[in-house]
Amino acid sequence: MHTDPISLTPFPDPEVKQLLWGHVREEPNGSVFLKLRASTTKNGKMALQPVPPWLADLLAKHRPEGVKLSAKVFPFIPRMPRFCADLKAAGISRVDERGHVTVFHSLRHTLGTWLWETGANPRVIQELMRHGDLRLTS
Repeated sequence: MHTDPISLTPFPDPEVKQLLWGHVREEPNGSVFLKLRASTTKNGKMALQPVPPWLADLLAKHRPEGVKLSAKVFPFIPRMPRFCADLKAAGISRVDERGHVTVFHSLRHTLGTWLWETGANPRVIQELMRHGDLRLTS
């Protein structure tokens, strides 16, 4: 199966396409966050998105040596044939028992659901998903 950090981000497709290596910031304490420009975010606000250590490690492995800060983190977004092949390789049905079709954006919803199911604070989930209204999150 294709393992790429792109499938593990909570970002909508347009934000993923505009993410540059210069937006990946590391704090002196080693924590990593993404600085997202207001012009690229879904809600039109600049955001500092924390990156969990396991995803920071995956991004570090994905980063080419000597890459410019102006280079895109994800120079291409997988098209549906690739996405469908990855689903099949992972044993995930494209259509679930309720008739819901899995698309790339479904990964974003999955992250929100996992956060909700693990008891994360709804306001934290709202901020991570960058929803303008808590009703959209819950």
